[in-house]
Amino acid sequence: MDKGSGAAGGAAVRPRPGPEGLPQLEQARGQLRLLPPDQRPGWRIGPQLRGQSGRHRQALHRDERGWPLLYNDDTNKPKREESVQLLFKGIVQHYCLANGVRVDREVYLGKGPVDFAFTKSAFERGLLEIKKMTNTDYWNGLEKQLTSYLTSDQCSFGWFLAVRYDDKAVSVSRTNDLPKRTASAAKETGFDLRAEWIDARRKASASNL
Repeated sequence: MDKGSGAAGGAAVRPRPGPEGLPQLEQARGQLRLLPPDQRPGWRIGPQLRGQSGRHRQALHRDERGWPLLYNDDTNKPKREESVQLLFKGIVQHYCLANGVRVDREVYLGKGPVDFAFTKSAFERGLLEIKKMTNTDYWNGLEKQLTSYLTSDQCSFGWFLAVRYDDKAVSVSRTNDLPKRTASAAKETGFDLRAEWIDARRKASASNL
C-alpha cells in the first residue's frame, strides 16, 4: 500500500475514524452489504472508477502509441504485471486526487492483496484487479480473487482490467469470453462487476510499412 498517495499535491485527505468508531462503522457496512448492489451508497464510485480505467486504456491503446510502455526496452518482452500496475497508478492518481478519490495499491483483504482500492468515503469504495491475458490465473483473478476481496471488504463494486499482448488463440478466446464470464460472475455473486481489456499488441511502425 502506498501510504503517501492520498496526500500528494496538497490535496485534503479525509480523516479516518478513530478506534472507538470502528465497531459502528463495520456494523453499518455490514448492514449495507445486505442491500441489493444498486441500493448501496458505494455504487456511486463506479462511474468514476470506469472513467479512470478508460483513461488508462486510452493512454496505452496501441493506436495512442502508449503500448511500448508495457514492454521492456532491452528484451522487447512484456513487462511484469507489477509494472502495469505502477503505470496504471501513475496515469490515474492525479485524476483521483482532483476528484477526492483515494487510491491505494496492494491492499491486503482476506487471503491476499487486491491490486487497487479506490475510496471516496467510508461507504463509497471500489476494488480493481489487473491481469495479463497470458497469466495462468487469469479467470481465477476475475471469478475468485476479485469476488473474494469484495466479500472481505464488504464492498459492492469490482473492476477487472485485462491486458492483451498478442493474437494467440488463448488471448483471442479470453477476449471474446470476458463479457460473458464477467456477467456470469456478477449474477452468481450479486456484486456489480465490470471488465475491460487494454490492447497492448505491437503495432508496426509507419516507416516499416
